[in-house]
Amino acid sequence: MDNTVFTDSNGHIVRNSPMKDEHQLIKIAGKAPVLKDIGRIVSGDTNSNILTFEINRYYDGVDLYTKLIKIIVSNELGIFTENAVNLQYNSELLRFSWILSDSVTCKSGNVTAAIAFIGAEDGYKYALKTLPFTIRVEASLDMDFDLPDEEPEPPYKNWFVDVESRLFALEQTFIDFEAAPIDFSEGWI
Repeated sequence: MDNTVFTDSNGHIVRNSPMKDEHQLIKIAGKAPVLKDIGRIVSGDTNSNILTFEINRYYDGVDLYTKLIKIIVSNELGIFTENAVNLQYNSELLRFSWILSDSVTCKSGNVTAAIAFIGAEDGYKYALKTLPFTIRVEASLDMDFDLPDEEPEPPYKNWFVDVESRLFALEQTFIDFEAAPIDFSEGWI
């Protein structure tokens, strides 16, 4: 069997995975994710890091493709979950990705995570988890927008990215508005 041909969750064959970036695939063997070259992750990054995992599709006879995949994250904010994306499979393997949110990269330091496959099997609750693994978030420069006499924002609120994204959206709206033809047939004058 050719283990390089995958099918996405819509049933389309994926020959060149859109998930693949310049970093190494994280293989999960014996419930342990093996991290090698995953690239640099920097504090303040927002949805700009993707980690792609590969595991045997069947574990103890259970098809993991049929389960919800969650990444359990533990950092300075506490413990929370994020969803896996870009689910792909073939007859032997399952691939999925985790896009790191600003809640994961809010501060530099170590972030611990584990992957959980959750669902039901033969009418009973089912959960399979990996061993925890650690990723390092490196320090970067950040901007502090706290104003005097105001309640400080939670650490996961990345104002710089938020303001820049909103400005970009406004600029795009203005460009789209300027490019739209004006119909004077409705009595505009």
